[in-house]
Amino acid sequence: YALLDIDRGSPYLTMSAITQLREALETIGIVRTIPIRSSWSDGLHLYIPLPEAVNTFDLAVTLKGCVQAQGFEVKEGHLEIFPNTKAFGRSWLKEFVEYQGHRLPLQPGSGSVLLTEALQPVGNHLGRFWWSWDFAAAAQDFPLLQAAIAAGRRNRKRSKRMLTTFDHWREDLRAEITEGWTAHGQTNHLLKQIGCHGRVFLGLSGDALATYIEDTARACPGYQQWCRHTHEIARKAFSWARSIENFYYPASSPETKTRSGDPQQAPLPDGNKAKQWDATQRIIQALKSLIQDGTYQTLESVTDWASEIVARARCSLSTLYKNIEHWHPIKSGILEQLIELYVMPRSVSDSGRNEAHSGNPNPYLMNGFKSLPLSPFTHLEGGMKSSAFKTLHKKTLSPGVFGGCGGKERFSPGPTED
Repeated sequence: YALLDIDRGSPYLTMSAITQLREALETIGIVRTIPIRSSWSDGLHLYIPLPEAVNTFDLAVTLKGCVQAQGFEVKEGHLEIFPNTKAFGRSWLKEFVEYQGHRLPLQPGSGSVLLTEALQPVGNHLGRFWWSWDFAAAAQDFPLLQAAIAAGRRNRKRSKRMLTTFDHWREDLRAEITEGWTAHGQTNHLLKQIGCHGRVFLGLSGDALATYIEDTARACPGYQQWCRHTHEIARKAFSWARSIENFYYPASSPETKTRSGDPQQAPLPDGNKAKQWDATQRIIQALKSLIQDGTYQTLESVTDWASEIVARARCSLSTLYKNIEHWHPIKSGILEQLIELYVMPRSVSDSGRNEAHSGNPNPYLMNGFKSLPLSPFTHLEGGMKSSAFKTLHKKTLSPGVFGGCGGKERFSPGPTED
């Protein structure tokens, strides 16, 4: 097992930070944790039960690298990890360095109690604790954790080597993405591969990288059949994007490091800025043309939109996603605009009869476009539908009361005792 300790006064002792911490753990196969108030001081312990024993130091290295990749700072008073990455003693002097110890849970009179997912106390019954422990251990993605542990130890021993050929790596990534899902349990691996391709070979970052991961995953073969995380794919894509961005740099535009260690992009020369502006204008014109000729009516997915605009704008997929606010049917609001203009019912007069909209349609508001002469739509009887319009399947991003960290339904610790 392992344990994450967040002390009172830590900036991470908030629901949003704890949710991000759990999302980070999911990327290495830890999908269930047990929250416990450590003592009357109101600190938080997140226990991580495992189904099998693993190497202690390797687990410590892997957990530290995982949370640091998501932007968490591991230090006393903020966030501590047990087991810790201890120093090795000098064997020739018969030195041995112990791992740091932690307070045992649910000790009588200590103020330690079990907590719900919302961090509300539910008692300190040991039977409930052990039931929660067995349930969490069985739910972990242990093969993924084992792979993460092996990679963590290798990275600890030596710095990551650059591949002898990026072309070989690129082709491997493309082959896996093209194949998509072939069984259950492949989501985290595929999201990482998609993210590596977007970051290293397309130069994406931030929201553009997260969107690329999500859109590509949805378009992969086997996604609907085998992926068990379709209800939370946007959240997982964002979590992977944040992790990948801290470990990988674009191959074509290496970043420099400041003395503080923060990556900074070198300023673009005027020539590059002009090329970026030109690419943006070509993307905008491509979007206008596919709306003007009605092609957008045949586009059923974000991937279809991207492919059509890339072909018309004569740009790369990397350039397209760097201009995502100008074309993405959902994130830019284009879909809502089209629905508002041509799918909403016609106005109804005081006499109760449907009346056609007068004049030209409302101006297309996105990015300062002028009114676009869209192809006309024939309203059907009743005015509640229109012909020749094919809407995209808009995704719902709200997690609701289900879909908590690590599973379709949030973990319930069992009935509350009187």
